[in-house]
Amino acid sequence: MEKTTVYVSLCTRTAQVSTQVRQLEIRLQETGLSWNEQNLLKGAQVQKEKYEKAQERFLAGAFGKCNYCQGTINSDRLEVMPDAELCINCQRQLEKQAPFRAQTRLIASHLA
Repeated sequence: MEKTTVYVSLCTRTAQVSTQVRQLEIRLQETGLSWNEQNLLKGAQVQKEKYEKAQERFLAGAFGKCNYCQGTINSDRLEVMPDAELCINCQRQLEKQAPFRAQTRLIASHLA
């Protein structure tokens, strides 16, 4: 898949999650949110930030480069996960070396 196509997909996903965030924020102000909805809002906010960072990387010419090894992130991986910051090899290595830390960081990013 071409990088431009991935970028368009990324922009579409960013717009969708931004809409979700805005709708939840409006409901929070108007009527409040259930515990589950609050968690959805936090998760959507985190995902929106990840997509926005990926857009910044694209505009800076760093999109598709692994933040660890500086290698190329496979286009199939970017198609499925356009906010990927690591190539699959570095991601696997991270998870092997510190699976608990990787999971804790993932959970913490959703609760922040």
